[in-house]
Amino acid sequence: MIFKEQNQLSDEQKEFQKLTKALHYLYENHLDHYNYILKITDKTFVRLPKLIELLSTLNNTENNFLPKLIGSPNLDHETTKKFCFKGSGYIINKNLLTMIGPHLPYCLATIIKNSNIKNNYLQEDLAIERCFTKYVPMFKGCETFVDSDNNNDGLKKLRGYEFLNLRSDDEINWEKYKKPLEMFNDGYTNGWRFADAIVMGEVKDPSRIINLEEWYGKDGKFNELVEELGGVIPDPEPIPLPKQSDLLTIETIMPTETSNENINDVQSQGSDNIETSNVDVNDGIPTEASNAIVNDGIISEKSIVPIEKSPSETKNIINETNSISKMSISTTSEEKISSQSKINNENDGDYDDATLDVLDNHNGNGEVEVDELSPLSGEELAEP
Repeated sequence: MIFKEQNQLSDEQKEFQKLTKALHYLYENHLDHYNYILKITDKTFVRLPKLIELLSTLNNTENNFLPKLIGSPNLDHETTKKFCFKGSGYIINKNLLTMIGPHLPYCLATIIKNSNIKNNYLQEDLAIERCFTKYVPMFKGCETFVDSDNNNDGLKKLRGYEFLNLRSDDEINWEKYKKPLEMFNDGYTNGWRFADAIVMGEVKDPSRIINLEEWYGKDGKFNELVEELGGVIPDPEPIPLPKQSDLLTIETIMPTETSNENINDVQSQGSDNIETSNVDVNDGIPTEASNAIVNDGIISEKSIVPIEKSPSETKNIINETNSISKMSISTTSEEKISSQSKINNENDGDYDDATLDVLDNHNGNGEVEVDELSPLSGEELAEP
């Protein structure tokens, strides 16, 4: 392998080096012995009879002379072609191996030199796709069985979900092996079902391998199910969308702009216009909310369901709300004036500027007019 010393390679580079060495060995010693090479790990379950059936069909297609890489496609943003996700494995046909074989010893050095790779990180499935792209001009990228020849009747019925890979901790979806016709979402792609899966990768739990063999092995429960259905696997039913009635509602609370702390501010401004809003009104219809979700102090709204109230009821709610706010302000104002009058009587006409505040407003008869909504100002005190 033409590259720097072995001890200078990262773990990912060493893994890729093992892959290219293995493929180069097959190229030199077994090129004419096999039509396809399946690259998987030892934690993979394969429905081998079904896979052989599909490969036999693919081998008889018109464009089988083209180099092919078959698996679960994912986009490589650097080359704009698709690579096959290594978790579920992939298939290399004889023609692709024939074209890439002489270049395999140089793949690692070329990929490191020409790719935007940081800290010697090298993802195996991306690297092998870039190697094919570099040295095989006819390479189209990773394909599904359907993409390989969509004119073939034996392949057109497939959906392109033949290579399944689930996280080992995805207990919910792994349990769906008992319901092979039920569709599910793996968190990235929607539309999976075990009825379509032929290669199932990264099965780290040995008990799952036993369960999959019981269901999808030779004479397994899945074959019995297909026989009961007349030998034809039905098309998948779409995953139902949630109904409007099933949507959660949340509480939307609009803060009141008037409180005991700012009533005095309102009085000093001499304003009766108090903006209050405890009722969420949308086109004249108050809304009810519940089940609020708070993240870092932010309320996120999912949906708001209108309450069926008549326009008169809505108007009464708003009027009552504003009346309560004004009543509280008026009461506070009267208490303040009363308190100030009491202080005036106790002083017997001796005004304490630090205590009493009187507006500079005379009526000409020796009387002082007091604005009930404005605080008294001692600085503007004047004799009659």
